[in-house]
Amino acid sequence: MERKPSLLLLDADGVLWRGQSPLPHSAEFVSRAQAAGIRCVLVSNNSTKDRVAYSAQCSAMGIPLNREDIFSSNYIAGPWLARERPGRSVLVLGSELLHRSVAQHVEQCVHAPKWLGQRGLLEYRGGNELYRVLAGLRPDVVLSGMDVATDYLKHALACIAIQQGAELIGTNDDISFPVEGGWLLPGSGAQLAMYSLVCRTEPVVLGKPGLAILQQIEMETGIARSEMLMIGDRPNTDIAMAQNAGIPSMLVLTGVTDRATAESLSLPATIIADLEEAAAILSI
Repeated sequence: MERKPSLLLLDADGVLWRGQSPLPHSAEFVSRAQAAGIRCVLVSNNSTKDRVAYSAQCSAMGIPLNREDIFSSNYIAGPWLARERPGRSVLVLGSELLHRSVAQHVEQCVHAPKWLGQRGLLEYRGGNELYRVLAGLRPDVVLSGMDVATDYLKHALACIAIQQGAELIGTNDDISFPVEGGWLLPGSGAQLAMYSLVCRTEPVVLGKPGLAILQQIEMETGIARSEMLMIGDRPNTDIAMAQNAGIPSMLVLTGVTDRATAESLSLPATIIADLEEAAAILSI
């Protein structure tokens, strides 16, 4: 590269680790970048972990990233809603950590499982009385995030709210995510797509390739986009966000994209095998 960036935007799953296993060179790469005066931040679409959880995971893997270096859809959702949808009530479909993060910034914030539990609704049983109860919530916004404890009642609550006029907002639209063994599992985008298709509405998406996370990074670091470099493993999120923002990027092949696919896409990104190759290119 002609000159070193001032800030590296690093995706998490597929770049720094896969599932609960660190990827080769990740800890060393971050350490070398920081030693070279380059700030590193984690940029993740995952809404199930807050800054505390992410920084603990980084620490356990020896990756030197602190809480203030974590920018995820979980972290930025609340500030974005407070700034862009002030005074709106929000129904959260996602993890308890997502609800807690949003509730710090949004006064009227309801977590779907708690709301259902308070009404004794523990399993789906069709009928007009059930639908009448579900229709009584009427939030302004349905925030859809990754939910590994999903059930049909929560989907019904979300869909009825959207059909009554609630705006559908997704933490991200990643259809899948990689885990150990090379498997792909359903991601937050699978749930978001279901709501979108059922309710015939297009969601607002906060995560990559949208620019909401990047805007939060700019506000907190004071570093201009012209001084940044994105390293990610997904062409349609990581690389697309970089392209949308006019930021150079590297596509690493340790995640969901193989070399044949990457080369066939003619991406505006440098294709790298791993973070060791990135370090060589950056001369760190």
